[in-house]
Amino acid sequence: MQQVDTSVNKLLHDLTAFFRLEIRKKGLRLKCTPGLPDNESTIITDSAKLTQILTNLVNNALKFTVKGGIEIGYTRGNGTLEFYVKDTGIGIPVAMQEKIFERFIQVDNPLTREIEGSGLGLSITKAYVAMLGGTITVDSEEGKGSTFSFTLPYNPPATTTSAKAISSLLLLIAEDDDITRILLKRILKDENMSILYAHNGQEAIDLAKLHPEINLVLMDIKMPLLNGYEATRQIKKLRPDLPVIAQTALHATEDREKAIQAGCDRFIKKPISKKELIMMMHELLYR
Repeated sequence: MQQVDTSVNKLLHDLTAFFRLEIRKKGLRLKCTPGLPDNESTIITDSAKLTQILTNLVNNALKFTVKGGIEIGYTRGNGTLEFYVKDTGIGIPVAMQEKIFERFIQVDNPLTREIEGSGLGLSITKAYVAMLGGTITVDSEEGKGSTFSFTLPYNPPATTTSAKAISSLLLLIAEDDDITRILLKRILKDENMSILYAHNGQEAIDLAKLHPEINLVLMDIKMPLLNGYEATRQIKKLRPDLPVIAQTALHATEDREKAIQAGCDRFIKKPISKKELIMMMHELLYR
């Protein structure tokens, strides 16, 4: 990947200009809604891949929308930018929404049977989003439209070369439980750091490979596909000095010992105490 300074606002405006004529030909409306002022909208990311992600999603919206309009935009979350492409198209049946990102899957709808294509667009889009450190979801209702949303780390270019501050840190949270992820976001919301999320151990390893700028890992022990112990072992092979904090709801001494043997630097119990976590992070990052 080629990580460069990327003006998200300019990228969105350029994309809007590119699609405007085609959308007008279909009699549709097009709306662009940036979530930040221009001077705060520059991030470090792969500009070409971000452009391709949004292009794929707008093309998809355009393909399945015959009346109404399309909106593209983003908002700033906790250490992330949350992008969306919303349309008033035919929508996606509930049963298909979990499968829509799989290779060669297309919506089985009479309105789509005349539309050509291999169905690879959303699969590639999901892969690109993951490569950039984000996740993608869809919210849709048949006959009313769809909203595709994805997150990317909000990591603006450094404005100073002074000592590393908490706001310049990138944290990887490996956690498959949605409630725990929400709680961690709340705990860390005032720390103004960028956060990447992995839903299983293999995703954590992949993100660690893709993002050498990660400063610390918060690793859940019990996860699908690959548990936290094995994920930590492999991450430590890649980056022996990367601090890893193991988190678990279990309290057995053997779990603590397994975490240490796997290479974890610290061990924290759920439910996580904000004071304990922040203190632990500072000890590891500024030791």
